[in-house]
Amino acid sequence: MSPKPYNLMLFMPPRHSKSEICARRLPGFIYGHNPDAQIIFTTYGMDLSGDMSRDVQGIMLSESYHELFPYSPLKHVGYKCNDTAIKQAKGFTIVGKRGKYRATGVGGGITGTGADYAIIDDPHKNRKEAESKTVRDGIKAWYRSTLRTRLEKGGRILLLQTRWHIDDLAGWLIKEAQNNPDGDKWKIVSLPAVYENTEFTHPKDPRSEGEALWPNKYNADALNKIKVGGSYDWNALYQQRPESPTGARIKREWLKVIEAAPDNLQWVRYWDLAVTKKTTADYTASGQMAIDIDGNIYVRKLVHEQQEWPTSKRMITLIARQECVSVGIESVATQKGFVDDLIADPMLREIDIRGYGVDSEKLVRALPWIGRAEQGKFFIIRGKGADEYIEELVEFTGHEDAHDDQVDWTSGAYKMLAEYVEPEMIVAGDYAFA
Repeated sequence: MSPKPYNLMLFMPPRHSKSEICARRLPGFIYGHNPDAQIIFTTYGMDLSGDMSRDVQGIMLSESYHELFPYSPLKHVGYKCNDTAIKQAKGFTIVGKRGKYRATGVGGGITGTGADYAIIDDPHKNRKEAESKTVRDGIKAWYRSTLRTRLEKGGRILLLQTRWHIDDLAGWLIKEAQNNPDGDKWKIVSLPAVYENTEFTHPKDPRSEGEALWPNKYNADALNKIKVGGSYDWNALYQQRPESPTGARIKREWLKVIEAAPDNLQWVRYWDLAVTKKTTADYTASGQMAIDIDGNIYVRKLVHEQQEWPTSKRMITLIARQECVSVGIESVATQKGFVDDLIADPMLREIDIRGYGVDSEKLVRALPWIGRAEQGKFFIIRGKGADEYIEELVEFTGHEDAHDDQVDWTSGAYKMLAEYVEPEMIVAGDYAFA
């Protein structure tokens, strides 16, 4: 009697070859043993999905593959030129058999296609998308209404994923399985970058506590350099233990108050303006920020005022003319008009003023500099408003906070600095937020 079919989740850190083994090479192995198999492959983008499809075909067209599996030749859907097969992004079929491979992006249509095996490789593109409830809900709906309905009787799903969020596709499916005894059953294999014994640790993982998963590529020193980017990202992406994003994100002991900053730093000032021209709830918040050669962040000359726009404009103009540093301003909704007003002002003609749009949620924008703070690399110059600034930072959760304008200007200034300083001073530990 054959074993009961199961679905499999495989969690691994970035750049540890899960896609190479399971997305590029597994389909050919399946067809070598069952040329009638129908496979649907999907990942977060159609372009990447197409690239994977071509890679699978390249492997199956190789001489070494044909020697191993001579009865699983591809049917070339495209045309030929000089006897070289043109590999198709959307998929291929097996000559003389029922076997068919279909590639699509997560969210894409797969009507008319069945699946004995459905392979989902990293449904979430990056931190920005994983932190968006709208995006997460869209992926869940697509899985439920599209991907899951294509599974043939006895079919299996393989979900390959680097964990991003406690409610990403894997987290949601795990919770569904726990709450619904009649739902899909999953076998879960988690391979953290540094070994630790957790609920999903593979029982045959031969490592001892603290050993690296792939030491020849990422040894302990390399992983420690990644880890200093912050525990929120490290625990999710590398240890496959995403944390709940609720609760305060910044610990008071991370924020160091000092008397003065080092000399010869390049400073910028960033403004987070009140959303409307007249408000009793929002504040115009600003500060200067710089970063040194070691990646330490310095903050000084804080502003936190509740004013109507004409008064705010006079304040911004006066400060800009006095400081003569580059100025960034959040430019969304009503604020776009304020930015245009400042750029057109002849009194500010000599000042570098730029508007910056917002393309992700507050917590996502803040995570890069929060990671620096956790490393002990965040310094606040003692002065007016420093205590108030610290209080708002340590109360920040990233989820419907009553006041987060000081966090917003800090995130904007950190992003702005990426345009003004050497790249190596900014990018360490920040790659996950692209």
